[in-house]
Amino acid sequence: MINKCMVSLRPWLSPLEFFFPGLSTRGSVFLTPLFSTAEFETRYSQGKKVILYKKAKLEKWAPYLNENGLVKRLTVYADLDCKRDA
Repeated sequence: MINKCMVSLRPWLSPLEFFFPGLSTRGSVFLTPLFSTAEFETRYSQGKKVILYKKAKLEKWAPYLNENGLVKRLTVYADLDCKRDA
């Protein structure tokens, strides 16, 4: 919803330009990427993320990182110390 005050103060601005002053919709916008494409595809800082749960461990890998195509692995343990597999 466009506010009447916004329209009367700066009628030449689009709503997007009003709320984001540095953004221009009239010309081309050049944005610098925060990280490279390779870093984006790895998804995790080292390409792997391990989440520990009660009696379980979930491992996640970035796609195309493992040769066998493994993306997730859930290991369930019999004890709370995560020492013996169930």
